[in-house]
Amino acid sequence: MPSELKELTVFISSPSDKSRERKALIEDVIPKINKSLRKTVNATIRHIAWETDVVPRFGQAPQDTINEQVGTEYDIFLGIMGARFGTPTREYRSGTEEEFQRAFNRKQKGSNVEIMFYFQKPGFSGEEIEASELQKVQDFKKRISPLGVYKDYEQPDDLHSFVEEHLSTIAIEICTKTSTKNEPSILSEDKNPKMTLLEALNEIEQSEETDSFNVVEDFEDKTTKMIDKLGIITSAVELMSLRMENETDQITKAAEKSDIKAGRQSLDNVSTIWEEFVSVSSRNLSDLEILMSEQITLSSEIVEDLPIVSSPEEIESVRTSLGELVDTCFGVEASFAEVLQSAKNFPRTTSKANKSKRKLILVFQEISKILTSYTLEMDEVLNKLDKKFG
Repeated sequence: MPSELKELTVFISSPSDKSRERKALIEDVIPKINKSLRKTVNATIRHIAWETDVVPRFGQAPQDTINEQVGTEYDIFLGIMGARFGTPTREYRSGTEEEFQRAFNRKQKGSNVEIMFYFQKPGFSGEEIEASELQKVQDFKKRISPLGVYKDYEQPDDLHSFVEEHLSTIAIEICTKTSTKNEPSILSEDKNPKMTLLEALNEIEQSEETDSFNVVEDFEDKTTKMIDKLGIITSAVELMSLRMENETDQITKAAEKSDIKAGRQSLDNVSTIWEEFVSVSSRNLSDLEILMSEQITLSSEIVEDLPIVSSPEEIESVRTSLGELVDTCFGVEASFAEVLQSAKNFPRTTSKANKSKRKLILVFQEISKILTSYTLEMDEVLNKLDKKFG
């Protein structure tokens, strides 16, 4: 009796400038893959994409509608980016970034979802490039690079070839793993116990094991670098606040004297102060986010290995260290929130100052998002520690 046809799902995510590539994947590449999969592993791939699978709805944010209807049960996430980063959502800088993060969060929590990401090299899209958009793409690419392996491509045909090869390989691997779940153990009774034990011992000898002491060293290194990055941004905030106090005084004096020229000059100075802060912060935020993500992973590993590498007395030390990091981030976030509110309260004035103010608020919102995410994830690690040791 033939086995039941297995259906895998792939969620295709990208900004709108990659619609041509998406269309070709849906209409040409996936059907071609399916012809081969039916013959080899009796499986097919069904695509999920917002333009074909999302029902139009009103009453909530567009990305929330997409998230709700796409769900989180797909087997494979396939992301594509070129020169555009995409439209911001309520919580992320673009819909594609949010969709990637949802998939990656599933992966971190133990899901078997496979994640593939492709970036078109700058200059090959044939479209006008906006420097700010391209920079966002490059920053995102840098952020995810420690998390896995992505693939660069030049022309759409290159992408189609890569996806055909890679998606076929991943689909076959998924189906093969599924079909072998119920196979007998290597130490089953119909095998030679002596030979299988030797094989198992040799396999252990050849395998890679995590060095718990290296994990602790890496954690300390990442913590130091993270604190350094936070220090750079905090110092930039303090310097900006001091300079702003002086310029605010100058603006008040100019208003009292009805000195329009002096007032405009002070507003230009305010704009420059904000722009300098935005420049310093944006250069360091991406690195800070990566360090925090790596540190969360290492913190979790340390908690898991504590019974092996630590005495009971050291457990409280670890708990205290992690707690202090959370408290530090809470304190930084609180102080930044005050500065953010001051910036929001600053009246609209010149075009230059208004643009700089919008950039400043955007940077502070991103800082707040990063710090909030970190403290929440670190709280989960602390909860894990408490559950393990009480």
